[in-house]
Amino acid sequence: MKRKTNNNQDPLRNIISANMLEKPSANFTDDIMSKLGIAAQPVKYEPVISKNGWYFISFLVIGILYLVVSGSGNVPEIPVAQQIDNTLHESIRTISNLFESSALMLISLATCTVFILVYLDSIYRQSKLRTT
Repeated sequence: MKRKTNNNQDPLRNIISANMLEKPSANFTDDIMSKLGIAAQPVKYEPVISKNGWYFISFLVIGILYLVVSGSGNVPEIPVAQQIDNTLHESIRTISNLFESSALMLISLATCTVFILVYLDSIYRQSKLRTT
């Protein structure tokens, strides 16, 4: 039969802990870094996409959305305000026609549910990391 030994009475553990393991000094890392000649430099935060980049991306998205909503057919010469109004009404009508389909409504509902669940999971994981 196997017999469990008490950790305090284990002779091998006592030898290893008493003689063989060395503990570094409190400023071990600082000593090594000074010998290497490397100074600790603060990390400066730089975003991956700059502010001008976000302006360009938003301008591009707005332009693409305008082109999608306005369509590419031949448009008669009418004032710009009336053309924008007609385009918006046509877009709203198209979107409402899409949501009359029950299959598309179920797909939209499932997609929203998945996004909400992923968001709640990320909140749960972050709170779990803070407590440990």
